[in-house]
Amino acid sequence: MAVGILAWGYTLLLPSFAMAGLLDPGILAHGPFGLAILRPQALFGLNLPPLVHGVLWSLTLNLIAYVVFSLAARRLDRAPAGRPFVRPISRRWRRASACAARP
Repeated sequence: MAVGILAWGYTLLLPSFAMAGLLDPGILAHGPFGLAILRPQALFGLNLPPLVHGVLWSLTLNLIAYVVFSLAARRLDRAPAGRPFVRPISRRWRRASACAARP
């Protein structure tokens, strides 16, 4: 969710702030750090209407993050699966406890 919110903010909210004069309007024309490929309204050269552009990048990045984190979590879940959660009780301990239980 955070990845999508950040993409949404970058492609839709940041241009609104730049147009309102709260940020440098040059970021819309030249991109951050002068990198035209990172222009918020034409990210990676994709020229679409603003809302379509924001939704497309938000959903795409959300999907990528979902797949990456799901695969990472799957690996983490499988690691302890091969090991038993409770060690089997040794025979020596069972005999000792059985003898102690007899009157």
